[in-house]
Amino acid sequence: MKLTNKIFANRIFTEAMSKFNQLHNLPMETFIEVIRINKKLEEHQTLYETARKAIIKKYGEDVGGNMVIPDDADASVHKNVNDDFQVLVETEFEIKDVKKIVLTKRFFGERGLVPIDVLALEDILDLDEFLKIKKEVKKKK
Repeated sequence: MKLTNKIFANRIFTEAMSKFNQLHNLPMETFIEVIRINKKLEEHQTLYETARKAIIKKYGEDVGGNMVIPDDADASVHKNVNDDFQVLVETEFEIKDVKKIVLTKRFFGERGLVPIDVLALEDILDLDEFLKIKKEVKKKK
């Protein structure tokens, strides 16, 4: 499964993954696949965070023990920071030996996913299979 670092910069993705991880009514196969995906994402998120901090350290200043990019920094500094972050978030990585997760109605409901979550998680979900299943159900009715 190919992904980009943009998922780590996306607050909605992080929140949706948190909800996703708390779903307890999943089939065991799906639950195991969620655990596998999480484990692999954690490895890549650590790399992303290390690179993100390096960018801030490269261009930032220490203010009270925290590295920050000063608002009054030269415009070229802000451009360089933005350029480096753009490269970082567009960097692709691959997680192997995992399958995209097929949505079922078990993912939705009282404490489940909402449409914005599905959109945020689209890179790890098999939406084509979900839509195919949904069409088959409609045909049976």
